[in-house]
Amino acid sequence: MNSKKLNESLKNSNAKWLAKDNQITTLNEEQKVRMLGAVKPEGYKVPKATLIAESLKAQIPSSIDWRKNNGNFVTSIKDQGGCGSCVSFGITSTLESRIAIEHSMLLNLSEADAFFCSSHGAVCTGWWPKPAFEANQSRGICQEVLFPYASAFPNNDIWSSPPTCKVNPARGQNEFKYANINTVSGIQAAKQYLATTGPLAACFDVYEDFYSYSSGIYHHVTGSYKGGHCISIVGYNDADDGYWICKNSWGSGWGMNGYFNIAYGQCNIDTYEMVAVTNITLPQVIYANIKSNNFNNVFLRMDGNGVTSKTGPGSGNVNCQYGAYSWELFKLNRQSNGSYTIESNVFPNVFLRMDGNGVTSKTGPGGGIVNCQFGAYSWENFSLNKQSDGTYTIGSNQFPNVFLRMDGNGVTSKTGPGSGNVNCQYGAYSWEKYCIVNE
Repeated sequence: MNSKKLNESLKNSNAKWLAKDNQITTLNEEQKVRMLGAVKPEGYKVPKATLIAESLKAQIPSSIDWRKNNGNFVTSIKDQGGCGSCVSFGITSTLESRIAIEHSMLLNLSEADAFFCSSHGAVCTGWWPKPAFEANQSRGICQEVLFPYASAFPNNDIWSSPPTCKVNPARGQNEFKYANINTVSGIQAAKQYLATTGPLAACFDVYEDFYSYSSGIYHHVTGSYKGGHCISIVGYNDADDGYWICKNSWGSGWGMNGYFNIAYGQCNIDTYEMVAVTNITLPQVIYANIKSNNFNNVFLRMDGNGVTSKTGPGSGNVNCQYGAYSWELFKLNRQSNGSYTIESNVFPNVFLRMDGNGVTSKTGPGGGIVNCQFGAYSWENFSLNKQSDGTYTIGSNQFPNVFLRMDGNGVTSKTGPGSGNVNCQYGAYSWEKYCIVNE
C-alpha cells in the first residue's frame, strides 16, 4: 500500500493518524501475514461485556499509562519476526508488567519458552491469549536469558524456520508462575482493570492500512482484512474520543517506537476478551542486573577472575559499570530462610561478599569491604528489602543495619575494568537504593 496515497485517504476521511513506509510495508503479502498470529479457538463465541458497578465506573480515571505510572512497568519493545507468535509476545509482556507491579522487578521473560516449549509446540501457527495463559500457568515461563527468542530459529534468524524448543538445564529454578487468570470484556471493564490492576493481553483484526501506521490514533480506513493480531494494552486515554495505548511486537522501528494508539471500538479490540494474570510467584533463582537508583545507567559489576577457592578476606573486585553487560548479570538465589545470595552469572560459584566489620554509624564515604568469595557462607547472605518507591535495599544478613553502597560518581561511560566504588553503609539512603532489572 502506497503511503503517500494512504495519507491522502486519511486526510480526506479526517483520520487522526498518519502513515509512512517502514520495515513492514516493504514485505510481500505472505510475509506480512506471518507477522500476525491471533487465531480464535474452535467454537469461539464473542463474549458479553463484563458488567461493573456504576460506582466503580465513576472512579475510573480519564487516562493511565503504565510506562509512566509513578514509574515504568513495561519492558522494552521486541520483534517476533516472521513467526505467528504474537500471542506469546502479548501474554509475556503482560506478565512482565504484572511482575513489575507486584514485585518491583522489570524482567524480560522468554517468548520462545512460552510458545515453543508449552503445549502449543515448536511451530509458528497462531494461538489465542487465554489458552496461552492456561498452558503456561502450571509450568511457568522462564527468563529470556535462559532461552533467547532468536536462538529458537536456525542461525538465530527470526525469519527462518522451523523453530525448536530448547530447555535450559537451569529452567526448573527459574519458572515465573501465576495463580489467577483474569478475563474482562468491553471498554469500561477494560479501563477499570487497567486503572486498578495493570496491562492486558488483547487481540484485534488487522487490515492492510495498519501495517503503514506511523503515529496518531488508528482507525481502519482502507484495505482488506489480513488476520488477527495480539498485543499488550498498557494504557488508555479518553481524549479525542478515546483510545487504547498498545505495545506491539514488530520492533522499535515500527509505529511510535514500537507502540500504537487505536480508537475505542475499532477492529474488535474491545469486543474480544482481554486477559491478564495476577498473584505472581517468584522462582528460586532470578537473573538480574543491580542498577543504582541514584546514578544514571550505573550497574553493579563483579570481576571474579582468580576467585577459585574460599579465602578469609575474599578476593576479586566489585565496582561499577556504565551499562549492563555479562559481568553485570547476577543470579539472585533465594535461600530457605528467605535471604538471598548474589552469584555471578559469568564466574562459576563466585558470590558477592560483604565485610561490615566496624560499620556502626553512617559516614560520607561509607566503609567496610565488598568483594567476592568462592562459595556462599554467612557473609554472602543478604536481604532484598522492597521499598515503598519500588526500589530495593540490599542488607547484610551478618552485620545488623549494614547495606550495600554504590558510589557511581564519574561513571559516565563503559570501561574495561569498571570504576566507581562499592562498599558498605550503616543504614540505607539514596546511594543504597537499587532497581532489580534485566531488560
